[in-house]
Amino acid sequence: MVYLPRLIRLRIIERDGPLVQCCNNLQRLIRLRIIERDVGIHAPLLTIIRLNIVERDVGIYNHLLTLIRLRIIERGDGTYNHLQRLIRLRLIERVDGTYNHLQRLIRLRLIERYVCVPTVWGSYTFALEDSLRTTYLDTGYNTFVRPLANVEVTIALNLITLNSLSISDQTMSIAGYLTMTWSDERLDWSSDPTYSSSIPAIYSNENYVWRPALIIENSVKDISVISDENILMRLESTGNITWTPSGIYVTHCETDVTFYPFDTQECDVTVSTWGYTSIEITLFIASEAVRLSYYKENGEWSYEGFTTTSATNTREGSSTPQVSFKLRFKRRPAFHVLNSLIPMVLLALLSSIVFKLPPDSGEKMGYTLTVLLAYAVYLTIISDDLPSTSNSTAILTIYLLLVLALGVLSVIITIYVLDCHHKDEDVPVPKWLTRLSTGCLAKFACWKDYKCLCGRRVYPDGNRRGYPKETEMKGNHSDEKRASFNDKECKHDSLTWKDICHILDAFFLRVYLIIIVVMTVLLLLALVIGYVVK
Repeated sequence: MVYLPRLIRLRIIERDGPLVQCCNNLQRLIRLRIIERDVGIHAPLLTIIRLNIVERDVGIYNHLLTLIRLRIIERGDGTYNHLQRLIRLRLIERVDGTYNHLQRLIRLRLIERYVCVPTVWGSYTFALEDSLRTTYLDTGYNTFVRPLANVEVTIALNLITLNSLSISDQTMSIAGYLTMTWSDERLDWSSDPTYSSSIPAIYSNENYVWRPALIIENSVKDISVISDENILMRLESTGNITWTPSGIYVTHCETDVTFYPFDTQECDVTVSTWGYTSIEITLFIASEAVRLSYYKENGEWSYEGFTTTSATNTREGSSTPQVSFKLRFKRRPAFHVLNSLIPMVLLALLSSIVFKLPPDSGEKMGYTLTVLLAYAVYLTIISDDLPSTSNSTAILTIYLLLVLALGVLSVIITIYVLDCHHKDEDVPVPKWLTRLSTGCLAKFACWKDYKCLCGRRVYPDGNRRGYPKETEMKGNHSDEKRASFNDKECKHDSLTWKDICHILDAFFLRVYLIIIVVMTVLLLLALVIGYVVK
Protein backbone atom coordinates (compact mmCIF):
# COMPACT_ATOMS: atom_id res chain seq x y z
CA MET A 1 0.00 0.00 0.00
CA VAL A 2 3.05 2.25 -0.23
CA TYR A 3 1.74 3.87 -3.43
CA LEU A 4 -1.72 4.58 -2.08
CA PRO A 5 -0.93 8.08 -0.63
CA ARG A 6 0.61 9.14 -3.92
CA LEU A 7 -2.47 8.03 -5.84
CA ILE A 8 -4.67 9.89 -3.42
CA ARG A 9 -2.58 13.05 -3.80
CA LEU A 10 -2.91 12.77 -7.56
CA ARG A 11 -6.64 12.27 -7.03
CA ILE A 12 -6.50 9.01 -8.98
CA ILE A 13 -8.65 7.34 -6.32
CA GLU A 14 -10.81 8.72 -3.54
CA ARG A 15 -9.40 8.79 -0.04
CA ASP A 16 -12.36 6.87 1.34
CA GLY A 17 -13.04 4.85 -1.81
CA PRO A 18 -14.10 1.24 -1.06
CA LEU A 19 -11.53 -1.32 -2.10
CA VAL A 20 -14.03 -4.15 -2.00
CA GLN A 21 -15.58 -3.24 -5.38
CA CYS A 22 -12.26 -3.52 -7.22
CA CYS A 23 -12.73 -6.90 -8.89
CA ASN A 24 -16.41 -6.35 -9.62
CA ASN A 25 -15.78 -3.09 -11.43
CA LEU A 26 -12.86 -4.57 -13.32
CA GLN A 27 -14.84 -7.60 -14.46
CA ARG A 28 -17.72 -5.39 -15.56
CA LEU A 29 -15.40 -3.27 -17.67
CA ILE A 30 -13.84 -6.39 -19.19
CA ARG A 31 -17.26 -7.83 -20.02
CA LEU A 32 -18.26 -4.58 -21.68
CA ARG A 33 -14.99 -4.72 -23.61
CA ILE A 34 -13.98 -1.30 -22.33
CA ILE A 35 -10.56 -2.69 -21.43
CA GLU A 36 -8.56 -5.71 -22.51
CA ARG A 37 -7.61 -8.32 -19.98
CA ASP A 38 -3.88 -8.58 -20.74
CA VAL A 39 -2.93 -5.38 -22.51
CA GLY A 40 -0.57 -2.58 -21.57
CA ILE A 41 -1.25 1.06 -22.37
CA HIS A 42 -4.26 0.85 -24.68
CA ALA A 43 -6.67 3.50 -25.92
CA PRO A 44 -9.65 2.15 -23.94
CA LEU A 45 -7.51 2.26 -20.75
CA LEU A 46 -8.08 6.00 -20.77
CA THR A 47 -11.51 5.06 -19.50
CA ILE A 48 -10.00 3.90 -16.23
CA ILE A 49 -7.79 6.97 -15.83
CA ARG A 50 -10.55 9.45 -16.50
CA LEU A 51 -13.12 7.59 -14.48
CA ASN A 52 -10.76 7.83 -11.54
CA ILE A 53 -11.12 11.61 -11.60
CA VAL A 54 -14.92 11.74 -11.66
CA GLU A 55 -17.17 12.39 -8.72
CA ARG A 56 -18.01 9.62 -6.33
CA ASP A 57 -21.71 9.52 -7.30
CA VAL A 58 -20.85 8.49 -10.85
CA GLY A 59 -20.63 4.98 -9.54
CA ILE A 60 -17.23 3.76 -10.75
CA TYR A 61 -14.27 3.59 -8.33
CA ASN A 62 -10.74 2.51 -9.16
CA HIS A 63 -8.37 1.07 -6.65
CA LEU A 64 -4.73 0.35 -6.24
CA LEU A 65 -5.10 -3.33 -7.11
CA THR A 66 -7.00 -2.47 -10.31
CA LEU A 67 -4.30 -0.06 -11.44
CA ILE A 68 -1.55 -2.57 -10.71
CA ARG A 69 -3.37 -5.31 -12.60
CA LEU A 70 -3.93 -3.04 -15.60
CA ARG A 71 -0.24 -2.07 -15.54
CA ILE A 72 -1.06 1.60 -15.22
CA ILE A 73 1.32 1.61 -12.26
CA GLU A 74 3.97 -0.91 -11.33
CA ARG A 75 4.61 -2.79 -8.12
CA GLY A 76 8.25 -1.76 -8.03
CA ASP A 77 10.05 1.28 -9.35
CA GLY A 78 8.52 3.44 -12.03
CA THR A 79 5.25 4.02 -10.23
CA TYR A 80 4.33 7.12 -12.15
CA ASN A 81 5.94 6.27 -15.49
CA HIS A 82 2.77 5.41 -17.33
CA LEU A 83 0.79 8.14 -15.63
CA GLN A 84 3.34 10.86 -16.46
CA ARG A 85 3.48 9.67 -20.05
CA LEU A 86 -0.27 10.08 -20.35
CA ILE A 87 -0.04 13.54 -18.83
CA ARG A 88 2.69 14.56 -21.28
CA LEU A 89 0.56 13.35 -24.17
CA ARG A 90 -2.31 15.39 -22.71
CA LEU A 91 -4.48 12.32 -22.59
CA ILE A 92 -5.35 13.31 -19.01
CA GLU A 93 -4.90 16.55 -17.13
CA ARG A 94 -3.03 17.25 -13.92
CA VAL A 95 -5.99 19.12 -12.53
CA ASP A 96 -9.24 17.44 -11.65
CA GLY A 97 -11.26 17.14 -14.86
CA THR A 98 -14.28 15.50 -13.13
CA TYR A 99 -17.37 15.26 -15.26
CA ASN A 100 -15.92 16.67 -18.48
CA HIS A 101 -13.52 13.77 -18.98
CA LEU A 102 -16.34 11.28 -18.61
CA GLN A 103 -18.49 13.02 -21.22
CA ARG A 104 -15.56 13.17 -23.64
CA LEU A 105 -15.07 9.43 -23.28
CA ILE A 106 -18.74 8.86 -23.95
CA ARG A 107 -18.53 11.07 -27.02
CA LEU A 108 -15.53 9.14 -28.34
CA ARG A 109 -17.37 5.88 -27.58
CA LEU A 110 -14.55 4.57 -25.41
CA ILE A 111 -17.19 3.77 -22.81
CA GLU A 112 -20.92 3.28 -23.07
CA ARG A 113 -23.26 5.82 -21.55
CA TYR A 114 -25.07 3.24 -19.47
CA VAL A 115 -21.88 2.03 -17.77
CA CYS A 116 -21.64 4.84 -15.31
CA VAL A 117 -23.88 7.74 -16.34
CA PRO A 118 -27.58 7.13 -15.89
CA THR A 119 -29.46 8.95 -18.64
CA VAL A 120 -32.40 10.91 -17.36
CA TRP A 121 -33.79 13.23 -20.00
CA GLY A 122 -35.58 16.34 -18.90
CA SER A 123 -38.53 18.03 -20.49
CA TYR A 124 -38.16 19.17 -24.10
CA THR A 125 -39.44 22.50 -25.36
CA PHE A 126 -39.06 24.07 -28.80
CA ALA A 127 -37.76 27.23 -27.16
CA LEU A 128 -35.00 25.22 -25.54
CA GLU A 129 -33.95 23.70 -28.87
CA ASP A 130 -34.12 27.09 -30.53
CA SER A 131 -31.80 28.42 -27.86
CA LEU A 132 -29.46 25.48 -28.39
CA ARG A 133 -29.32 26.10 -32.14
CA THR A 134 -28.61 29.75 -31.57
CA THR A 135 -25.82 28.93 -29.15
CA TYR A 136 -24.08 26.18 -31.09
CA LEU A 137 -25.00 26.67 -34.76
CA ASP A 138 -25.71 30.34 -35.28
CA THR A 139 -23.00 31.82 -33.09
CA GLY A 140 -19.48 31.50 -34.44
CA TYR A 141 -19.98 28.19 -36.31
CA ASN A 142 -18.30 28.13 -39.74
CA THR A 143 -19.30 25.35 -42.14
CA PHE A 144 -16.05 25.75 -44.09
CA VAL A 145 -13.87 24.93 -41.07
CA ARG A 146 -13.38 21.25 -40.36
CA PRO A 147 -13.77 20.28 -36.70
CA LEU A 148 -10.35 18.61 -36.25
CA ALA A 149 -6.95 18.58 -37.89
CA ASN A 150 -7.73 15.06 -39.10
CA VAL A 151 -11.39 14.15 -39.24
CA GLU A 152 -12.18 10.45 -39.08
CA VAL A 153 -15.18 9.57 -41.25
CA THR A 154 -16.73 6.11 -41.03
CA ILE A 155 -18.68 4.93 -44.08
CA ALA A 156 -21.13 2.08 -44.65
CA LEU A 157 -23.12 1.18 -47.78
CA ASN A 158 -26.81 0.39 -47.39
CA LEU A 159 -27.92 -1.59 -50.44
CA ILE A 160 -31.59 -1.36 -51.40
CA THR A 161 -31.65 -3.05 -54.80
CA LEU A 162 -29.64 -3.82 -57.90
CA ASN A 163 -31.31 -1.93 -60.73
CA SER A 164 -29.21 -3.35 -63.55
CA LEU A 165 -25.88 -4.92 -64.34
CA SER A 166 -25.20 -4.33 -68.02
CA ILE A 167 -22.59 -6.67 -69.46
CA SER A 168 -22.49 -4.89 -72.81
CA ASP A 169 -22.10 -1.40 -71.28
CA GLN A 170 -19.99 -2.67 -68.37
CA THR A 171 -21.95 -0.65 -65.83
CA MET A 172 -23.74 -1.42 -62.57
CA SER A 173 -26.67 0.60 -61.27
CA ILE A 174 -27.71 0.26 -57.63
CA ALA A 175 -30.14 2.10 -55.38
CA GLY A 176 -29.02 2.72 -51.83
CA TYR A 177 -27.57 5.20 -49.39
CA LEU A 178 -24.31 5.82 -47.59
CA THR A 179 -24.13 6.08 -43.82
CA MET A 180 -21.43 8.56 -42.80
CA THR A 181 -20.46 9.30 -39.20
CA TRP A 182 -17.92 11.73 -37.82
CA SER A 183 -17.40 13.85 -34.70
CA ASP A 184 -17.58 17.64 -34.38
CA GLU A 185 -16.54 18.88 -30.93
CA ARG A 186 -18.01 22.30 -31.63
CA LEU A 187 -21.46 20.70 -31.48
CA ASP A 188 -20.96 18.95 -28.14
CA TRP A 189 -23.46 20.12 -25.56
CA SER A 190 -23.31 17.00 -23.40
CA SER A 191 -21.48 18.91 -20.65
CA ASP A 192 -23.95 21.78 -20.75
CA PRO A 193 -26.61 21.02 -18.12
CA THR A 194 -28.98 23.49 -19.74
CA TYR A 195 -29.49 21.27 -22.81
CA SER A 196 -27.90 17.88 -22.18
CA SER A 197 -30.68 16.50 -20.00
CA SER A 198 -33.48 17.58 -22.34
CA ILE A 199 -32.19 17.41 -25.92
CA PRO A 200 -30.29 14.23 -26.84
CA ALA A 201 -30.09 15.15 -30.54
CA ILE A 202 -31.16 17.71 -33.11
CA TYR A 203 -31.38 17.69 -36.89
CA SER A 204 -29.90 19.99 -39.49
CA ASN A 205 -28.76 19.87 -43.10
CA GLU A 206 -25.56 20.42 -45.02
CA ASN A 207 -26.13 24.17 -45.30
CA TYR A 208 -25.51 24.71 -41.59
CA VAL A 209 -23.11 21.92 -40.59
CA TRP A 210 -19.67 21.01 -41.91
CA ARG A 211 -19.62 17.79 -43.90
CA PRO A 212 -16.86 15.87 -45.70
CA ALA A 213 -16.72 16.43 -49.46
CA LEU A 214 -16.97 12.92 -50.92
CA ILE A 215 -17.53 11.58 -54.44
CA ILE A 216 -18.24 8.22 -56.07
CA GLU A 217 -14.90 7.94 -57.83
CA ASN A 218 -15.83 5.31 -60.43
CA SER A 219 -19.22 6.81 -61.29
CA VAL A 220 -20.03 6.97 -65.01
CA LYS A 221 -22.89 9.47 -64.81
CA ASP A 222 -22.37 11.90 -61.95
CA ILE A 223 -18.95 12.67 -60.45
CA SER A 224 -20.10 15.66 -58.40
CA VAL A 225 -19.71 15.88 -54.63
CA ILE A 226 -22.33 13.87 -52.74
CA SER A 227 -24.84 16.49 -51.68
CA ASP A 228 -28.50 16.54 -50.72
CA GLU A 229 -29.87 19.31 -48.55
CA ASN A 230 -33.13 17.40 -48.18
CA ILE A 231 -31.38 14.62 -46.24
CA LEU A 232 -31.14 15.71 -42.61
CA MET A 233 -28.10 15.15 -40.43
CA ARG A 234 -28.53 13.82 -36.92
CA LEU A 235 -26.45 15.83 -34.43
CA GLU A 236 -26.10 14.04 -31.11
CA SER A 237 -25.34 15.81 -27.86
CA THR A 238 -21.92 14.14 -27.77
CA GLY A 239 -20.87 15.78 -31.04
CA ASN A 240 -21.35 12.68 -33.20
CA ILE A 241 -22.96 13.41 -36.57
CA THR A 242 -24.71 10.86 -38.77
CA TRP A 243 -25.64 11.58 -42.39
CA THR A 244 -27.30 9.15 -44.82
CA PRO A 245 -27.37 10.61 -48.35
CA SER A 246 -29.24 8.36 -50.76
CA GLY A 247 -29.13 8.02 -54.51
CA ILE A 248 -28.86 5.80 -57.56
CA TYR A 249 -25.19 5.06 -58.15
CA VAL A 250 -24.14 4.03 -61.67
CA THR A 251 -20.54 2.83 -61.62
CA HIS A 252 -18.13 1.24 -64.05
CA CYS A 253 -17.87 -2.54 -63.73
CA GLU A 254 -15.10 -4.57 -65.33
CA THR A 255 -17.06 -7.64 -66.42
CA ASP A 256 -15.80 -11.16 -67.07
CA VAL A 257 -17.98 -13.06 -69.57
CA THR A 258 -15.86 -16.20 -69.85
CA PHE A 259 -18.58 -18.45 -68.41
CA TYR A 260 -21.60 -16.58 -69.77
CA PRO A 261 -24.46 -17.27 -68.99
CA PHE A 262 -23.10 -18.96 -65.84
CA ASP A 263 -21.00 -15.93 -64.91
CA THR A 264 -20.30 -14.11 -61.65
CA GLN A 265 -19.52 -10.40 -61.70
CA GLU A 266 -17.70 -8.26 -59.12
CA CYS A 267 -18.40 -4.52 -59.24
CA ASP A 268 -16.93 -1.72 -57.13
CA VAL A 269 -18.45 1.32 -55.49
CA THR A 270 -15.44 3.52 -54.67
CA VAL A 271 -15.85 6.49 -52.33
CA SER A 272 -13.11 9.12 -52.17
CA THR A 273 -12.62 12.63 -50.81
CA TRP A 274 -12.73 15.65 -53.10
CA GLY A 275 -10.42 18.51 -52.24
CA TYR A 276 -9.40 17.18 -48.84
CA THR A 277 -6.22 15.12 -48.61
CA SER A 278 -5.50 12.07 -46.48
CA ILE A 279 -3.85 14.36 -43.90
CA GLU A 280 -7.09 16.25 -43.37
CA ILE A 281 -9.66 13.45 -43.66
CA THR A 282 -9.27 9.73 -42.98
CA LEU A 283 -11.90 7.35 -44.33
CA PHE A 284 -12.76 4.21 -42.38
CA ILE A 285 -15.04 1.32 -43.30
CA ALA A 286 -17.73 0.53 -40.75
CA SER A 287 -17.70 -2.82 -38.98
CA GLU A 288 -20.89 -3.69 -40.88
CA ALA A 289 -19.69 -2.39 -44.22
CA VAL A 290 -22.60 -3.44 -46.47
CA ARG A 291 -26.02 -3.52 -44.88
CA LEU A 292 -28.91 -5.45 -46.40
CA SER A 293 -31.75 -4.54 -44.07
CA TYR A 294 -33.84 -3.17 -46.95
CA TYR A 295 -32.35 -5.14 -49.83
CA LYS A 296 -34.70 -6.50 -52.51
CA GLU A 297 -33.48 -9.32 -54.74
CA ASN A 298 -32.96 -8.79 -58.45
CA GLY A 299 -34.64 -11.18 -60.89
CA GLU A 300 -31.54 -11.74 -63.02
CA TRP A 301 -28.72 -11.48 -60.47
CA SER A 302 -28.40 -12.91 -56.98
CA TYR A 303 -26.31 -11.13 -54.34
CA GLU A 304 -23.41 -13.32 -53.18
CA GLY A 305 -21.38 -11.11 -50.82
CA PHE A 306 -18.86 -8.30 -50.66
CA THR A 307 -15.28 -7.38 -49.86
CA THR A 308 -13.88 -4.00 -48.84
CA THR A 309 -10.55 -2.30 -49.37
CA SER A 310 -8.99 0.94 -48.18
CA ALA A 311 -6.31 2.71 -50.14
CA THR A 312 -4.69 6.06 -50.80
CA ASN A 313 -4.95 7.49 -54.28
CA THR A 314 -2.84 10.26 -55.81
CA ARG A 315 -4.78 13.07 -57.47
CA GLU A 316 -3.16 16.28 -58.70
CA GLY A 317 -0.04 15.50 -56.71
CA SER A 318 -1.93 15.05 -53.41
CA SER A 319 -2.83 11.81 -51.67
CA THR A 320 -6.54 11.27 -51.15
CA PRO A 321 -8.13 8.46 -49.13
CA GLN A 322 -10.60 6.08 -50.72
CA VAL A 323 -12.64 3.07 -49.68
CA SER A 324 -14.11 0.48 -52.05
CA PHE A 325 -17.09 -1.80 -51.62
CA LYS A 326 -16.74 -4.74 -54.05
CA LEU A 327 -20.17 -6.31 -54.57
CA ARG A 328 -20.41 -9.82 -55.99
CA PHE A 329 -23.43 -10.90 -58.06
CA LYS A 330 -24.10 -14.27 -59.68
CA ARG A 331 -26.35 -14.55 -62.73
CA ARG A 332 -29.51 -16.64 -62.53
CA PRO A 333 -28.97 -18.79 -65.67
CA ALA A 334 -32.40 -20.41 -66.08
CA PHE A 335 -33.72 -17.84 -68.58
CA HIS A 336 -30.64 -17.97 -70.80
CA VAL A 337 -30.44 -21.77 -70.65
CA LEU A 338 -34.04 -22.17 -71.80
CA ASN A 339 -34.04 -19.40 -74.40
CA SER A 340 -30.50 -19.48 -75.77
CA LEU A 341 -28.35 -22.43 -74.76
CA ILE A 342 -30.75 -25.32 -75.43
CA PRO A 343 -31.98 -23.94 -78.82
CA MET A 344 -28.37 -23.47 -79.95
CA VAL A 345 -27.46 -27.06 -79.04
CA LEU A 346 -30.51 -28.34 -80.93
CA LEU A 347 -29.61 -26.22 -83.95
CA ALA A 348 -26.11 -27.66 -83.85
CA LEU A 349 -27.56 -31.16 -84.04
CA LEU A 350 -29.79 -30.11 -86.94
CA SER A 351 -26.76 -29.00 -88.95
CA SER A 352 -25.63 -32.63 -89.12
CA ILE A 353 -29.01 -34.00 -90.24
CA VAL A 354 -28.56 -32.34 -93.64
CA PHE A 355 -26.42 -35.31 -94.69
CA LYS A 356 -29.38 -37.62 -94.10
CA LEU A 357 -31.48 -35.91 -96.77
CA PRO A 358 -31.32 -37.64 -100.19
CA PRO A 359 -29.99 -35.49 -103.04
CA ASP A 360 -33.16 -35.93 -105.11
CA SER A 361 -35.37 -34.42 -102.41
CA GLY A 362 -34.56 -30.92 -103.64
CA GLU A 363 -34.43 -29.53 -100.09
CA LYS A 364 -30.85 -30.38 -99.22
CA MET A 365 -29.34 -26.98 -100.02
CA GLY A 366 -32.30 -24.99 -98.70
CA TYR A 367 -32.22 -26.87 -95.40
CA THR A 368 -28.48 -26.24 -94.98
CA LEU A 369 -28.78 -22.51 -95.61
CA THR A 370 -31.76 -22.21 -93.23
CA VAL A 371 -29.84 -23.79 -90.35
CA LEU A 372 -26.84 -21.61 -91.13
CA LEU A 373 -28.99 -18.48 -91.12
CA ALA A 374 -30.59 -19.45 -87.79
CA TYR A 375 -27.15 -19.82 -86.25
CA ALA A 376 -26.08 -16.44 -87.56
CA VAL A 377 -29.17 -14.88 -85.92
CA TYR A 378 -28.40 -16.51 -82.55
CA LEU A 379 -24.79 -15.38 -82.78
CA THR A 380 -26.01 -11.80 -83.28
CA ILE A 381 -28.33 -12.06 -80.27
CA ILE A 382 -25.54 -13.35 -78.03
CA SER A 383 -23.13 -10.69 -79.29
CA ASP A 384 -25.56 -7.94 -78.30
CA ASP A 385 -25.37 -9.10 -74.67
CA LEU A 386 -21.58 -9.24 -74.57
CA PRO A 387 -19.13 -6.32 -74.29
CA SER A 388 -17.23 -5.23 -77.36
CA THR A 389 -13.90 -5.37 -75.53
CA SER A 390 -11.43 -8.21 -75.85
CA ASN A 391 -10.57 -8.54 -72.17
CA SER A 392 -12.41 -11.85 -72.01
CA THR A 393 -14.17 -14.09 -74.52
CA ALA A 394 -17.21 -16.16 -73.70
CA ILE A 395 -16.84 -19.91 -74.13
CA LEU A 396 -20.34 -19.91 -75.60
CA THR A 397 -19.22 -17.50 -78.33
CA ILE A 398 -16.37 -19.83 -79.28
CA TYR A 399 -18.85 -22.73 -79.42
CA LEU A 400 -21.16 -20.74 -81.70
CA LEU A 401 -18.32 -19.80 -84.02
CA LEU A 402 -17.20 -23.42 -84.31
CA VAL A 403 -20.72 -24.62 -85.06
CA LEU A 404 -21.12 -21.78 -87.55
CA ALA A 405 -17.89 -22.87 -89.22
CA LEU A 406 -19.22 -26.43 -89.39
CA GLY A 407 -22.40 -25.06 -90.96
CA VAL A 408 -20.42 -23.20 -93.63
CA LEU A 409 -18.40 -26.35 -94.29
CA SER A 410 -21.61 -28.39 -94.60
CA VAL A 411 -22.80 -25.98 -97.31
CA ILE A 412 -19.60 -26.58 -99.28
CA ILE A 413 -19.88 -30.36 -98.82
CA THR A 414 -23.54 -30.31 -99.84
CA ILE A 415 -22.72 -28.40 -103.02
CA TYR A 416 -20.05 -30.96 -103.90
CA VAL A 417 -22.39 -33.88 -103.16
CA LEU A 418 -25.12 -32.41 -105.37
CA ASP A 419 -22.58 -31.79 -108.11
CA CYS A 420 -21.48 -35.44 -107.96
CA HIS A 421 -25.05 -36.62 -107.95
CA HIS A 422 -25.90 -34.78 -111.16
CA LYS A 423 -22.76 -35.72 -113.08
CA ASP A 424 -23.14 -37.68 -116.28
CA GLU A 425 -22.71 -41.42 -115.79
CA ASP A 426 -20.34 -41.47 -118.73
CA VAL A 427 -17.85 -39.41 -116.76
CA PRO A 428 -15.61 -41.86 -114.92
CA VAL A 429 -14.96 -41.50 -111.19
CA PRO A 430 -11.32 -40.64 -110.49
CA LYS A 431 -9.29 -43.53 -109.13
CA TRP A 432 -8.14 -41.57 -106.07
CA LEU A 433 -11.76 -40.85 -105.18
CA THR A 434 -12.68 -44.48 -105.72
CA ARG A 435 -9.86 -45.68 -103.47
CA LEU A 436 -10.72 -43.09 -100.82
CA SER A 437 -14.42 -43.91 -100.90
CA THR A 438 -14.04 -47.69 -100.82
CA GLY A 439 -11.30 -47.40 -98.20
CA CYS A 440 -11.59 -45.43 -95.01
CA LEU A 441 -14.74 -43.50 -95.91
CA ALA A 442 -16.88 -46.56 -96.66
CA LYS A 443 -15.59 -48.40 -93.59
CA PHE A 444 -16.27 -45.49 -91.24
CA ALA A 445 -19.66 -44.90 -92.87
CA CYS A 446 -20.52 -48.63 -92.61
CA TRP A 447 -21.70 -48.54 -96.21
CA LYS A 448 -22.42 -52.04 -97.64
CA ASP A 449 -25.52 -51.53 -99.79
CA TYR A 450 -24.05 -51.92 -103.26
CA LYS A 451 -23.35 -55.05 -105.34
CA CYS A 452 -20.42 -55.52 -107.70
CA LEU A 453 -21.52 -55.90 -111.27
CA CYS A 454 -18.38 -55.06 -113.29
CA GLY A 455 -18.98 -51.42 -113.80
CA ARG A 456 -22.57 -51.02 -112.62
CA ARG A 457 -24.89 -51.53 -109.60
CA VAL A 458 -28.31 -53.07 -109.58
CA TYR A 459 -30.43 -52.31 -106.50
CA PRO A 460 -33.01 -54.91 -105.64
CA ASP A 461 -35.60 -52.38 -104.53
CA GLY A 462 -35.26 -50.02 -107.45
CA ASN A 463 -35.23 -46.40 -106.31
CA ARG A 464 -33.40 -46.89 -103.05
CA ARG A 465 -32.56 -44.03 -100.62
CA GLY A 466 -33.73 -41.52 -103.20
CA TYR A 467 -31.28 -42.60 -105.91
CA PRO A 468 -32.71 -43.35 -109.43
CA LYS A 469 -33.26 -46.93 -110.42
CA GLU A 470 -30.58 -48.24 -112.74
CA THR A 471 -31.85 -50.68 -115.29
CA GLU A 472 -29.26 -50.28 -117.99
CA MET A 473 -27.11 -53.42 -118.30
CA LYS A 474 -24.06 -54.24 -120.37
CA GLY A 475 -23.73 -57.24 -122.62
CA ASN A 476 -26.55 -59.78 -122.71
CA HIS A 477 -27.67 -59.50 -119.06
CA SER A 478 -31.35 -58.99 -118.34
CA ASP A 479 -32.59 -55.70 -116.73
CA GLU A 480 -34.30 -57.52 -113.88
CA LYS A 481 -31.73 -60.22 -113.25
CA ARG A 482 -28.84 -59.63 -110.89
CA ALA A 483 -25.51 -61.06 -112.03
CA SER A 484 -22.94 -62.50 -109.68
CA PHE A 485 -19.22 -62.29 -110.09
CA ASN A 486 -16.34 -63.47 -108.05
CA ASP A 487 -14.25 -61.24 -105.81
CA LYS A 488 -11.46 -60.81 -108.35
CA GLU A 489 -13.88 -59.31 -110.84
CA CYS A 490 -15.30 -57.01 -108.16
CA LYS A 491 -11.90 -55.53 -107.42
CA HIS A 492 -11.80 -54.02 -110.90
CA ASP A 493 -15.32 -52.73 -110.62
CA SER A 494 -15.62 -48.93 -110.27
CA LEU A 495 -18.14 -46.90 -108.24
CA THR A 496 -20.67 -44.59 -109.84
CA TRP A 497 -21.09 -40.94 -108.89
CA LYS A 498 -24.27 -41.72 -106.99
CA ASP A 499 -22.38 -44.27 -104.90
CA ILE A 500 -19.83 -41.58 -104.08
CA CYS A 501 -22.65 -39.27 -102.98
CA HIS A 502 -24.09 -41.94 -100.72
CA ILE A 503 -20.74 -42.71 -99.12
CA LEU A 504 -19.96 -39.02 -98.52
CA ASP A 505 -23.36 -38.37 -96.92
CA ALA A 506 -23.05 -41.36 -94.60
CA PHE A 507 -19.48 -40.45 -93.66
CA PHE A 508 -20.09 -36.78 -92.87
CA LEU A 509 -23.30 -37.57 -90.99
CA ARG A 510 -21.30 -39.61 -88.47
CA VAL A 511 -18.41 -37.14 -88.36
CA TYR A 512 -20.68 -34.16 -87.70
CA LEU A 513 -22.64 -35.95 -85.00
CA ILE A 514 -19.46 -36.95 -83.16
CA ILE A 515 -17.91 -33.47 -83.40
CA ILE A 516 -21.05 -31.66 -82.27
CA VAL A 517 -21.71 -34.03 -79.35
CA VAL A 518 -18.11 -33.74 -78.13
CA MET A 519 -18.16 -29.94 -78.47
CA THR A 520 -21.47 -29.67 -76.62
CA VAL A 521 -20.31 -31.89 -73.75
CA LEU A 522 -17.09 -29.89 -73.38
CA LEU A 523 -19.08 -26.64 -73.43
CA LEU A 524 -21.46 -27.77 -70.69
CA LEU A 525 -18.62 -29.11 -68.54
CA ALA A 526 -16.68 -25.85 -68.83
CA LEU A 527 -19.73 -23.75 -67.96
CA VAL A 528 -20.73 -25.88 -64.97
CA ILE A 529 -17.18 -26.05 -63.59
CA GLY A 530 -16.74 -22.31 -64.03
CA TYR A 531 -20.09 -21.63 -62.35
CA VAL A 532 -19.28 -23.79 -59.33
CA VAL A 533 -15.65 -22.74 -58.91
CA LYS A 534 -16.23 -19.04 -59.44
